[in-house]
Amino acid sequence: MQLLVFAHRGEAQTFIRRKNLTASDPTQNLWSGENLLLLLTGEGPQKAMLSTAVALARNPKIERVMNFGVCGQLGPLKGVEIGDIIQAKQVYAYQYGAPQFQSFQLKTHPVFNQFDLVTASERVYSRGKAIEMLPLASLVDRELWGVARACREIGIDLESYKLVSDFVDGSDVCADIKGRAESYSNLLYQTYLFLENQTNKTPVSPERQEIEEFFFTTTQKRLFQEKIGKLKKLFPEQKEFHLGQIIDLKAIESLDVHPII
Repeated sequence: MQLLVFAHRGEAQTFIRRKNLTASDPTQNLWSGENLLLLLTGEGPQKAMLSTAVALARNPKIERVMNFGVCGQLGPLKGVEIGDIIQAKQVYAYQYGAPQFQSFQLKTHPVFNQFDLVTASERVYSRGKAIEMLPLASLVDRELWGVARACREIGIDLESYKLVSDFVDGSDVCADIKGRAESYSNLLYQTYLFLENQTNKTPVSPERQEIEEFFFTTTQKRLFQEKIGKLKKLFPEQKEFHLGQIIDLKAIESLDVHPII
């Protein structure tokens, strides 16, 4: 059984929808599906530690724990841009205005860029606070250290995959991040699908992957598959077809669009 850990429901919304998860324990913010549990810890390392420990203790069949979410960038980091997904390899803590000298090493996957991360007990807005934390790590979140400590106590490995959502420059970007939560959750879910495919070692066709990563109605899915079949007949030398080849998905995501009321 897997346990997927998030701080907020916004980050987890695509996982809940696509995996058809149901709230199994509202008091613990725990969702369940086939061989899968999803935990919402809330912000803060103490909350994350307690809720993760309870979930692990009550569900001894859990064999794999993965944390997904967003993180902020405290300072320059070579090879990292806003919107990238990275993997945390070591997590530190900064609580009550000082570093905590206990860190945890995480399980890593060779495909992802790996960086150290620091968990803060409070939201980090100012450059001054960011500079204070930079000696520990260049990326910051609110829950990973607590999740890692709980996993260490139970004796189970932890993996963590983070989307870099913003650069800490003194501005309050919480509203902007919340507005992009669905897009971020979609990207994190794509990462999860990739990890699942790697674990299962089962080949997935590009067209099937497209269907898993985007929302289709039944009619849209049928039309998409029909179009792919026609393209393969017209261009037999082309082995793969992706939506991204003909549609600028990033440009669409950046549009400021709203429903007409």
